[in-house]
Amino acid sequence: MGLAQYGLSGITLDKSIEFTYEDLATATNDFSIANKIGQGGFGVVYYAELRGEA
Repeated sequence: MGLAQYGLSGITLDKSIEFTYEDLATATNDFSIANKIGQGGFGVVYYAELRGEA
């Protein structure tokens, strides 16, 4: 398994994006357990819908 299964192979990002805590809380519905998609060594991973630059 790898990123290719998600259609993500070959993606190159030319800049990073920073989000405020408030942005992330809004995007995850206040870190709702319903949006939890995983957990690992760095903590919980949430599904989020973000609006930003195209």
